[in-house]
Amino acid sequence: MSDLVGKISEERKGNMGDNIETLFEIGILEDKVRIYHDESKEALGKSVWGHGLLFVPERSKESLLRALREIRQTIGYNGKLRFADISESVYTPKYKCAKAWIETGTVYLERDKGCKLSVIFFDTSAANLELYSGDKKEQKLRFVETVLKMVLHGSIHYLYNENWRIKLEEIITDGEPWHRKLDEHRIIERIVANVRNYVEFLPDARIRSVFSDHGDSRCSDAESAELLQLTDLLLGSMIQTCLKRTMGGSKRDMISKPVREVLDKRKRGKGFKNSRHFRSFSVSLATIENNKWVFNDLLTKDALYENHQGTLFVEE
Repeated sequence: MSDLVGKISEERKGNMGDNIETLFEIGILEDKVRIYHDESKEALGKSVWGHGLLFVPERSKESLLRALREIRQTIGYNGKLRFADISESVYTPKYKCAKAWIETGTVYLERDKGCKLSVIFFDTSAANLELYSGDKKEQKLRFVETVLKMVLHGSIHYLYNENWRIKLEEIITDGEPWHRKLDEHRIIERIVANVRNYVEFLPDARIRSVFSDHGDSRCSDAESAELLQLTDLLLGSMIQTCLKRTMGGSKRDMISKPVREVLDKRKRGKGFKNSRHFRSFSVSLATIENNKWVFNDLLTKDALYENHQGTLFVEE
C-alpha cells in the first residue's frame, strides 16, 4: 500500500472501523447500498464481455468520496479516470491518481468498510439471440440484461447473508451505451420475487444512468460519476488480472497489483475465511453448455492459463 493511501486509510479507520467490528461481534449488520455498474464490451477479444458491480454502503460513501478527492488534490489531477487510458508512457499524474484510487478501492473492500465488488465475464458468441425479440441490437441488449440480472441476483446472495443484510437503494450505470436504457422490469422486478429474506429492494429502487465524466456539463451527478470511475478502474484491474497476459509486467499489470493481491487471498483455502476480504468480492466466468448456464470462479491470470478455462481465450 502506498504511503498516501495508507495515511488516508488510517484516518478513516478511526472513524468507523472499531464500531463496525463490534457490530459483527454482537449481532446483525444491515446496509443500505447503492450499486455502481460498468461494463466492458470487449473484456477479451470481441466476444468476451464483462459486467462490474461495485456495492457502496451508505455508511461508507462519504468517507470513500473524501479519500478519492484527497488523492486528486494531493496528486493534482482532476480529469476522468479510465483503465483503458493507462498506457506505457511516463508516470503521469493520471497514472499516479488511478493507481492510488485502485489501492483505495481494495482498502474499502475490507469488511469494516463494507464495499463489495462482483464481476462476471461471459462469452457473447455462445448466446442464442433468436430467443430474444427485436432487431439485432435489441436482441443483444436483452441477452446482456439477462446476464446482468443473473450476476445481480447471484452477487447479493453470495456477498450477503442472515447476519449481514442488504437494502438496495438503486443501481447507477455508466451512461447509456445502448440504443435505450437498461430495462428495470427485466433486471430488478424479476429478481424481487426470488430474493432471500436478508435481501430487500426499497420501493423506489431503480436503474439510473449517469454520465461518468464528473467534469462534463452532461454529468448530472458528480459524486456518482466519481464512483463509476472507480468501478471502471476495479473492473479493468479484474480484466487485467484474470484474463490478460503480458510479458515482463506492463503498467496495467503494475497498477492492478492491489486487486491481484486481494484475489490471491483465496489461495489460503480455509484460512481465507479469516480474511478481512472474505465475501467482499466475486469474479466468475459464465458459459452456456448444452443450453444451460455454467458458472466458474476465476483465479488470477497465471492460474487461468494453467487449466482448461484457458482454452476459451486467445493469448495475446
